[in-house]
Amino acid sequence: MKRKEILFSALHNPMIEESDAHTMSVHRSREGAEKAIIKSMRYEKRRHKTLYENIEAPCEWDRFHWWGN
Repeated sequence: MKRKEILFSALHNPMIEESDAHTMSVHRSREGAEKAIIKSMRYEKRRHKTLYENIEAPCEWDRFHWWGN
């Protein structure tokens, strides 16, 4: 009898108004997927800060993003 495994995926949608979420990675535990999501969120926040640091009124960094598992 084959052993069944549950897999968790870390999902990200960078533009909620125009596209669907894509799979960033697949994990054997929910904690692993959540760590990947947090890592991605930190990366996107740093990237946003770098791109928009010289603009007077930038939009919120996660306004159009969605993460899930």
